[in-house]
Amino acid sequence: MEIKVKVISPLKICHWQLEVGDEFGAVDWNITKFGTFFRPLGVKGMSEGMSWVFTRKNFEIILDGQPFLV
Repeated sequence: MEIKVKVISPLKICHWQLEVGDEFGAVDWNITKFGTFFRPLGVKGMSEGMSWVFTRKNFEIILDGQPFLV
């Protein structure tokens, strides 16, 4: 199963600027009452051990090419 995350609202994380439409792979994702937890893959300059938690206002999860509705 391929998991991707798509940026739906621009945001800056430290010095990384993510723009609407940016997509990247993710692992270990989990939806909680606080937001969606995931580890990004393929984000330039970020190590694989970093983790993010954000609300649905910032990201959309895509499973096997289809949006995953929460």
